[in-house]
Amino acid sequence: MKFNLDLMITNNEGALERVLSTVRQRSFVLCNILAGRSHDQTSISARITIEGSRPVETIIKQIAKLYDVKHIAISTAETSVHVYNQNDFDDAHNNALGLCASL
Repeated sequence: MKFNLDLMITNNEGALERVLSTVRQRSFVLCNILAGRSHDQTSISARITIEGSRPVETIIKQIAKLYDVKHIAISTAETSVHVYNQNDFDDAHNNALGLCASL
């Protein structure tokens, strides 16, 4: 199934590459990417379309562990599924299980 991941990432060296590497390492196929810097150039906004047979929660949990990721919104062709923000990621980093609480 295909999913769109709308990400807000800190504009640090290698941040986007770490996200893409995580996608590939978790056996998802990168179908499309659209990215650009924010006006103040401190963040990168990216829409990544991925496809895979594994549950999308697998990749979300891994991407949420990346330090530079501030926000994730997941959608399919029909509807939005989950939205995560920086507070959820802070909880995940502190939680021994690494689970995020969805909004």
